[in-house]
Amino acid sequence: MLTLIKEESSPNVREVKSAHATEHRAIIRELFERMGDDATLRLVWHLNEAPARLSELRDFVVDVSQRKFSLALRQLIRNGFVARRHSDTFPSWTIYSLTPMGIAFLERVTELAQWIDAHGADIKSARSRFGKRSVKMLDAA
Repeated sequence: MLTLIKEESSPNVREVKSAHATEHRAIIRELFERMGDDATLRLVWHLNEAPARLSELRDFVVDVSQRKFSLALRQLIRNGFVARRHSDTFPSWTIYSLTPMGIAFLERVTELAQWIDAHGADIKSARSRFGKRSVKMLDAA
């Protein structure tokens, strides 16, 4: 009888695992889309130097639109990479800082940047070969 219960519940377990895997992939996709943009990375790098007020962050990414800046900062907070701390003083102020998860994220991004630096010549060479091959293909057509 115990095996019958397991067999009956097995599809439900698979459905839960499948739903969890789908949700997990969606989170990964969203993070890659949002966390790799210029504004997000620059905010994280700046906050790695020291906690900052909103105006200081805004001044650091002055060439980014207000909408993109706000979205990037909001996503960093939402995903747990940045924390907001409000003062109890008057006038009040808000300080933004990296969380431990934000620091860990920055470490991974730094490793990727170092890998890109180490392989920059190979990437440039591959792009050059691709460009030459593409021109030949267009000339042949």
